[in-house]
Amino acid sequence: MKKIKRKTGLIALSVLLSQSMFASTLFADSEEVTIGDKLINVREGAGLDYPIIAKVEEGDRFKVLSREGEWIKIQVSDEKEGWVAEWLVTPKKDISKTSGTAPSLGYTTADGLRIRKGPGTDYPVVSILQNNTQVEIIGQSGSWVEFETSSGRGFISQEYIRTGSQSLSFGRITADSVHLRSAPSLSADILGKIKKGSSAEIIKEENGWTNIQYQGKSYWISSQYITKKGSSTSAEQLNVEITASSLNVRSSAKIGSTVIGTVKKGNTYEVVSQNDRWYQIKLEDGQKGWIAAWYARPSDKQASKKLNMERDERVTITQDSINIRTGPGTNHPIAKVAAKGDSYKFIGMKKDWALVQMPDGSTGYIASWLLTPKDSPVEPASNGNGSLAGKLIVLDAGHGGTDSGAIGTSGHFEKQLTLRTALLLSTKLKQEGASVLLTRNGDQYITLSDRALLSNQQAADAFISIHYDSTADMGAGGITTYYTQDQQQELALHIQRNLVKNTSPKDRGVRQASLRVLRENKQPAVLVELGYISNPSEESLLHTSHYQERVTDGLLNGLKSFLSS
Repeated sequence: MKKIKRKTGLIALSVLLSQSMFASTLFADSEEVTIGDKLINVREGAGLDYPIIAKVEEGDRFKVLSREGEWIKIQVSDEKEGWVAEWLVTPKKDISKTSGTAPSLGYTTADGLRIRKGPGTDYPVVSILQNNTQVEIIGQSGSWVEFETSSGRGFISQEYIRTGSQSLSFGRITADSVHLRSAPSLSADILGKIKKGSSAEIIKEENGWTNIQYQGKSYWISSQYITKKGSSTSAEQLNVEITASSLNVRSSAKIGSTVIGTVKKGNTYEVVSQNDRWYQIKLEDGQKGWIAAWYARPSDKQASKKLNMERDERVTITQDSINIRTGPGTNHPIAKVAAKGDSYKFIGMKKDWALVQMPDGSTGYIASWLLTPKDSPVEPASNGNGSLAGKLIVLDAGHGGTDSGAIGTSGHFEKQLTLRTALLLSTKLKQEGASVLLTRNGDQYITLSDRALLSNQQAADAFISIHYDSTADMGAGGITTYYTQDQQQELALHIQRNLVKNTSPKDRGVRQASLRVLRENKQPAVLVELGYISNPSEESLLHTSHYQERVTDGLLNGLKSFLSS
């Protein structure tokens, strides 16, 4: 009996030693480990008897410092080290070592992409990436790609990554009003429509469906409604919109080739030909040059032309700190520095420079590519004799597109509720005689700076950014109005007072906070949080027609009160 026990003990010891040696080899080849359980303890020493010094979450990644038995010592932070159980972590494999090849490059295919800590939508968002951002792919977990950028590591669905080895392919829509869907299925959500003749980049095809990139976002359409343009270098009838703030135009399709000019963000150009990941574009003066394709996206806009305006029309500055010069060229002295959103009277053109009149009556020259005509899709008043006649209100429905905002306890997105409120308020404002400009009237992603710019360009009488709040405390509730600049406080007070008067949720008051959409806004502007979608009982109220009527009446009355004062 004793011999049997001894042999059993020796066998068990041998198994443990072999497992330990295998694990040591496994972790020795990997400099990092990933936490494999939802929440685990980090201890002061290698054993369960040691005190807990920290807790780490599933998906967190740490550098391995050493190993003792079945415990791994990790670098928890710059100042702290600790021990975690080996069976609760997984080694990080290095693709370049396991496959013998270097990690591949990829490019994101949509704006406002949420980057997550782990491979799934249950993991927290760690950052946001814009379209055509270059990433280094270092691994894959199911349908999720792990990558690294200059700002750190994260995971993204493979649907939104195009590898560097893939050449660009384009197609043209062949039917009227084709549905844009969220997935390759007739039962998938319809996110919008695309018109016949529109150009779109083809990402991939799957079982009769085509995944396209259109206006910076990823969609699925039935393959029968899109025709490929072919694999030649011809890119006939394709226009692309510049996505970089300032992009070099080169003499050939190489990074090291001569720079022959620059193009600006938002401008659209005709593509003459294509070479791998480069576009040859036609500039305003007829000259041709090459740009990197990952800094442009297909667009249905007309190609940018030289500024075409009538005398005495107004033009608006589209960037911050723009020099107004005494003559048409950078060799002339600077007469004034203009800010983004400033507006001037247009007098005429000389070469590529616009002659403008400043408020004091003096004149100066601005590079025409830094200007835009002062026009926008303003919705006119439906009652010219209302109490708000002659007023222009900008309504900003928070979030949109790939930015869903907060997610309520019912699963509804904040972006849906903010748009509903904005559209209802717009109708009421127009009935009172106001003209209304919506920063978005559908499910679109708009940058915060662009929202503020619309307000500045139009010299709005008031700007309201509409939001619904969320917090980990499911009992929190109420309405808050925010302002950033002192001159915005008066509008905030009028809005909050009338919101509380018309609704029953708790009054959380008027607060000052540094918010970009208000910080960059030169007009009377506020951001309102109209209730908590993280509070189950309050969220159920927020979705009712009764509450929407009451809260929009409060906003309307607040605007009336402010504008009449």
